[in-house]
Amino acid sequence: MSLPDTYRLLYDLPADPGQSDLVPVVVTLADLLKGDSMCARLARYFMERRGAWIDGRDLQEVGGVYAWRSRVSDLRKAPWHLDIQNLQRQETAECPICDGDGYGTSLSMNCARCHGRGKVTFTRSLYRLA
Repeated sequence: MSLPDTYRLLYDLPADPGQSDLVPVVVTLADLLKGDSMCARLARYFMERRGAWIDGRDLQEVGGVYAWRSRVSDLRKAPWHLDIQNLQRQETAECPICDGDGYGTSLSMNCARCHGRGKVTFTRSLYRLA
């Protein structure tokens, strides 16, 4: 069954216990977005920024610090079916411990975080609604 992009097909239990088939229920994406769940909040955030890459640190502010990745995964599945893409990239920055000079607490000792290089490498995760 093909539905417009704004509709999602859900299945509900039949009203009559004697009926064996599931009853299809059509719910619009607008109905889902009206909800107050964390998934609905995150979906609205993506919809307002469609096509723009969003840093994962921004998503944790909207979708919850500990579960925002699970909620992004949920938005990719029924009933949402949102086309959320992600990419990861390596970035290098000045070491926050030694301020880029490569030395630890004493000038004779290398910084434990950057091992005397003055720079640290980290992975940044970005997401967008296509």
